[in-house]
Formats: sequence, C-alpha cells, structure tokens
Amino acid sequence: MNKLEKKTKGTILVVDDDTITIEVIKAILSKDFNIESAGDGNEAMAQFNKNPPDFVITDWNMPGMNGLELVQAIKHDPANKNIPIIMMTGYMTDMDNLLTAYNAGVIDFIRKPFDSMELKARANSIYQLSVFYREELERKERELLLNTMRLAEMNHFVIELVSKIESKVQKDITIIEDLKKSLNSRILESTWNQFNESFLKTHPDFERRLVQKHSNISPAELKLAALLRLNLNTKEISAILHLSPDGLKVSRSRLRKKLQIENKVNLTGYLMKF
Repeated sequence: MNKLEKKTKGTILVVDDDTITIEVIKAILSKDFNIESAGDGNEAMAQFNKNPPDFVITDWNMPGMNGLELVQAIKHDPANKNIPIIMMTGYMTDMDNLLTAYNAGVIDFIRKPFDSMELKARANSIYQLSVFYREELERKERELLLNTMRLAEMNHFVIELVSKIESKVQKDITIIEDLKKSLNSRILESTWNQFNESFLKTHPDFERRLVQKHSNISPAELKLAALLRLNLNTKEISAILHLSPDGLKVSRSRLRKKLQIENKVNLTGYLMKF
C-alpha cells in the first residue's frame, strides 16, 4: 500500500460524554478517518471553531451543552450549513424528537447501541456527501471568479476604447462626454447585474449577514464589499465599478471606516467571514 492509500479520508468530530463510546467509534472508524473527540458540546464547539471537521457525530444527552444545542450552535453560522451532522441517541427516538433534530440540522441518526457495520456505512455515506458539498462550493467559486474576470476584462476594453475615441475626436467634447456617460452607465448596470446574479448563487447569505451587522452600509459599499470578498485586485475592481485606482482607494478607506475595522485588520479577510 503506497502513501496515498494510507492517507486518512477525512476528519470526524465525535462528541460524547461516555469515553467508552468514543473509544469504540475510534476503533471502528480510525482506519478510514482521522477521529477528533470532545466530551461535551462546549468542548466540541471550541474544537470545531479551531479546525472544522468534514462531519460531526454527536450524542444527544450530555451535561452542559447537549447534542441538540450543539447542532443549533454549529448551524447558526451559515458557513457551516453544508457540514453534515449525525445524532447518536438511545433515548430520544420518538417521531417528535427525530423531527426536532432534523429541523435543527441533523442529517442522519444512529441509535445506541450501534452496529459496527452500520456505523461504517453511515460514516462513509456522510463523508461522500460532505465531499460533494465542498467540491460543489469550490466549483461555484471558480465559476464566479472566472465570470467576474471576464466582466472586468470587457469593461477595461470598453474604457480603453472610449479613451481612444476621445483622444482622436476633439471637435465636439459634448458628444464625447455624452457617449462616455451613456456607455459607462449601461455597461456598469449590465456588468453588475451579471456579476450579482452569479455572486448570489454562490454566497446567498453574504449581503443579508453583512447588512445585519452593519445596517448603515450603502448599496455602493455593498457592491465593493462583494468584489473584495472575492479577493480581486485593484485593476479588476476598478474596471468593474468604473473607478480610478485612486477613487477605489478612497472607497476602500470609507468602507473600512463604515465597518469600523482597524487598519491592522485585513479588509478582505474580514469580509470573507460573511
């Protein structure tokens, strides 16, 4: 078996106050997965925030933060919506309990005591689902970035074209200025509509979450924030928004002040959290 074959498939966070249960799960799944463990919901959240796993297996009945509360805490952040969670329980098994857990974000159940073959099958199935979600998100990100780059290139071409026309035709400045305004207005609107449609498919909660925390942000600042969220460079953002590099610098500074972000905090990194 080569090194690639020995590599673990993914990481599972197993949460249970019963150390014996954790050890049994490790014995069953450790050949295929990297197993992290926690004894209660609070410890699990600390580990989850430090290093998000591919999926979670949690007991329901635990002291402190129980399994259902853990699920709710994880799913409260939209960034975790595609991380699958399996609930283990030996008591909360009636229909009302199951519906409560599913509504909170649980994707599957394992009843205690569990069968080793069933646990392996469920774990592998859920892991494949986790991989699918991650690859689908990455695909959407690549598609969004590619479309945005194309829009930026198109806008840059038009800006250069208008500049060349302006330099060659000096007899009637009014006509040239009207042409520039008309072209810039229509292209800016068309470009933004195309970008925004693609962006919202990939990051549907970005605008809502940003406005929820910073209610005073303007529509123009929302546009800039969305472009910065993609980590585009100054030239690309300037072309899409039809701003000069200096104008963009001023807009970034205003956005930073509006969001009340210190200079030592990376603006793009901050926006990527939404």
